[in-house]
Amino acid sequence: HATKISSLLEFAGLYGFTEKDIERAIDMIQPTLPNELKKMLLNYCEQFNGYLFHPDQKDRIFNPGRLTYFLNNVFKNWQTVDKTLPIDQVFEKLITIVEDDVQTKPAESTLIQ
Repeated sequence: HATKISSLLEFAGLYGFTEKDIERAIDMIQPTLPNELKKMLLNYCEQFNGYLFHPDQKDRIFNPGRLTYFLNNVFKNWQTVDKTLPIDQVFEKLITIVEDDVQTKPAESTLIQ
């Protein structure tokens, strides 16, 4: 008889990245990114939803497919963006260049239902 572990607190963190994971990834992948831009990216990542699989779960879990797709494209774009622009304009250029990820949206929609 199989046990559904997705609703157990001890397994709640297995389904994606926490905000701390995202922060570490940004620091590891692009350590020279200005702190203000890192904060802007973290705040933007909030739009990728943060799921709670258990009522006592403290940390929201973010879709790893969408986040890796997004961050990969942001960091590719970082190489070519004009860094002399004001930081808010750099941020806008980084996120508007990234196309929607059609691969992970269907999977995410099943979580919402």
